[in-house]
Amino acid sequence: MANPKQKIAVLGGGVGSLATVYLLTNEPGWQDRYEITVYQMGWRLGGKGACGRNAALADRIEEHGPHVWFGFYQTAFQVLKGCYDYCRQNNLTPESPFQQCIPDAMRPKNDSTVMELAGGQWKPWHITLPAHEGLPYDPPVGLTAQLVRLVEWMIGIHDGLSRASGVKAHTVTQAGLAARALDRIHRLAVRAAAPPERQTILQRILEVIERLQSDLAGADTLWHRALEWLGGKVISRLLRSFLELVERDAKPLIDANDDIRRAWLLLDLAVAHLRGIFDDGILRRGFDVINGQDYSAWLGAHGCRNPWSPIVQGLYDTCFAFDKGATGRDGETRPASASMEAGSTLRGVLQLFFGYNGSYCYKMQSGMGDTIFTPLYLTLQHRGVKFRFFHQVTNLGVKGSAIDSIELNVQAAVRPQDGLEAEYRPLKNVKGLLCWPNEPFYEQLVEGDQLRAVNLESCWSGWKGRDATLRRGQDFDCVVLGISIGMLPSICKDLISTSQAWRDMIANIKTTQTQSFQIWLNKTAEELGWAVDAAAPGTAAARQFELMSGYTQPIDSWADMSQVLPTERWGDAAKSVHYIFGPLEDAADIPPPWTRSDFPATQTERAKTQMRDFLSRDVAALFPKGVHSGDPPCLDWNLLVDLGGHAGAQRLDSQYWRANVEPSERYVLSLEGSGRYRVEPGKSGFDNLILAGDWTKNGFDVGCVEAAALSAKLAATAIADSAAQAGGSGT
Repeated sequence: MANPKQKIAVLGGGVGSLATVYLLTNEPGWQDRYEITVYQMGWRLGGKGACGRNAALADRIEEHGPHVWFGFYQTAFQVLKGCYDYCRQNNLTPESPFQQCIPDAMRPKNDSTVMELAGGQWKPWHITLPAHEGLPYDPPVGLTAQLVRLVEWMIGIHDGLSRASGVKAHTVTQAGLAARALDRIHRLAVRAAAPPERQTILQRILEVIERLQSDLAGADTLWHRALEWLGGKVISRLLRSFLELVERDAKPLIDANDDIRRAWLLLDLAVAHLRGIFDDGILRRGFDVINGQDYSAWLGAHGCRNPWSPIVQGLYDTCFAFDKGATGRDGETRPASASMEAGSTLRGVLQLFFGYNGSYCYKMQSGMGDTIFTPLYLTLQHRGVKFRFFHQVTNLGVKGSAIDSIELNVQAAVRPQDGLEAEYRPLKNVKGLLCWPNEPFYEQLVEGDQLRAVNLESCWSGWKGRDATLRRGQDFDCVVLGISIGMLPSICKDLISTSQAWRDMIANIKTTQTQSFQIWLNKTAEELGWAVDAAAPGTAAARQFELMSGYTQPIDSWADMSQVLPTERWGDAAKSVHYIFGPLEDAADIPPPWTRSDFPATQTERAKTQMRDFLSRDVAALFPKGVHSGDPPCLDWNLLVDLGGHAGAQRLDSQYWRANVEPSERYVLSLEGSGRYRVEPGKSGFDNLILAGDWTKNGFDVGCVEAAALSAKLAATAIADSAAQAGGSGT
C-alpha cells in the first residue's frame, strides 16, 4: 500500500517560503507526494517585499521600500522566470502588460551612484558597469572569472587615470623583484615563456591569474598548492608595489580633480580586495575564514588607504549594516555600530560587481507585489497549493525532537459564496495587472466591519480572532518555517529552550528597523536637476541617475522609481516618484508581541518627522532645481502631488511613509562573526522542521532576495531527500 501524501505546512509567505513551494511543485508528479498549505498572516503575500495598491489615491503602489534585483540573483530569477512562463502558458494573466520576466517586468540597468562628501559639498559619483553576455538566470560566473573581470576593470580604470592625469602606465619593469619572481612562478607553473616586460603590472597579473587557474584547474598536489600559495603572495606584493607607484604619481592631483581622486579610490579598494584574497588564501579556504572580521577593517588590514570611502559606506548603507540602526554622523569615519562580516560581504561584493550575467541590476516595472508575488501566487494556486490567509502563527509546540503542534490566531473568517468553500480572493485588477490591495477586501470577511480599524499585519494590534491548533499527523507532517528571524523568539520558545544552536542563533543573528518614504512629484527627475549629466545634457545619459546610496544619515539612499507610474492612475498629475530610505534607530523600549500597543504608530510618526526634516534640510543635492533658496534649502512643497488640493507643507500628509518595526519586517544583519551561528535549512535540529529565509545558513548569508531563494533551494532539497528516504512520499 502506498504511503499517504506528506502534508507540508508552510508558515509565512515571503520569498523563502514561496520559492521552496515553487521548487517542490516544479517536480513532475509532486501532487502524488505532497499536500501543501501556506499559512499567511493578514491579506497578502510578500513578507518584507509585500506592497499594496491604494485605491483612494490613484491606485498608487505603497511599498516596504525600494526593491531592485541584482544581476547575480540567479536562483531568484530562475524561479521568477518559471512563474512568468507558467502564467503565460496557462493564460493566468491575459491582460497583464508583463508576459515575459525580462524585459517586460524587469528591465536592465548598468549603473549606480554614490554620494561623496568632498570639500564640505555633496557630489554625485556615477559608476557605470559593463553589460555582459547572457541573462541573470544563466549559469553563475565562477570565482576565478570574477577575479579576471575585476582585474580587467582595474586595467580600464588605470588607463583612464593615465589619460586624465598624464601619468604614464605602470609597467612591470618598475616593480622590480616582485615582477621577476612572478615571472619565475609563471614559467614553473604553466611552462610558458615569460611575458614581455613592456606589459603593465595589471596586465601581467591578469595573465598569470588566467593561466594559473586554467592550467592548474583541478590539480591538488603539494607542488601545485605550493605554487598557488607562492604565486598569491607574490601577486599581493606586486599589487602593493603597483598601488605605491600610483599613489606617488597621482597624489598631487587627487584633491584637485574629482575624476583622478575617484580613480585612485577605486584602485585602492580593488587592490585591497585582491591582496586580501591572496593573503588569506580565500581561493582554497573559502570566504568564511575571514568572517570574524569586519569588512571595512579587513580592507584596512590589507593596505586599503580609504577603508570608509564613499563606495564602502554605500555598501553598508544599502545593507542597513548598523547595529540597532545607529548610523553615526555624516562624514564620520566608520561608526562603531557599522558591522558586516568580511567573508560574506566580500563574496557579495564580488558577485554584485563582477559575478552577474546580463546587466548589473534589474528594475521592476511595477511594485514588488505585482511583479514578483502575483506570478508566484497564481502559479502555486493553479498547481493546487492551498493558501490560508488571516492565519497568524503564535507558537510552535515541540514533542521530543519534532514539531508537534502549530498554534494560530485565525484573524478573520471568509464568507462562503454561492455554496462554494470559503476561499479568500486577494487580488484586484489595476490596468490589466493583478495586484495586492493596501487593505483587505473587507466585504469578503465575516468580521469585515470590525476589522476596518485593525492592522492585521501587526503583532501589537490587540486583535484576537479564533484560536486554532494544527496537529502533527493530522494537519501536517512537515513544517517549513519561513517567518523571519525577528519573530522567532515569540513563536519558537519551545525550540529555543531545548536547543543550544537555536539559543545561539537568536542571540547572535541581529536585525534592525528601517524606514522608507515615497513622494510623488509633478516634475520629472530631469526637470528637478538630478538626472542631467553635465557632460551630455538632454541626452539618453540623463536618465542614468536613478539609484543612489552613501548620503546623509540616517536617510542615506534614494531611488527614482518613476518607471512604475504607468501602472498607477495619476493621469498627468504625477511626473516622477522617488523612494527615499535608511535605517531607523531602535527605540529604547520595544514592547513584546501579542500586547496591545501604540508602538507602531509612534515609530511611524518618528519616520514622518525624519522625512520632513530630510526634505527641509538635505534634499538640495537630490533635486537642485526643486528647492526654495534658504539655509538650508527646503523642498518646494508645491511640487508634491496632492489630490486633496492642500497647500505648502500640508501636501506632505498625502505622501507615503512607513516604519518597518514589526519583528518579521526588520532587516536581517550580517554582523562580524555572526555567520557561524546561522542554521542550515535542512539541519534545524528538529526532525520535521525545515527553515527558509535569508536568515539561514544559505551560502550567501547577506539579507537579500537571492539569499532567501538559495535557502529555498536547500529547503526543497531537504524535503525531497526526506520524502525519498521515507519511501517516496509520506512520513
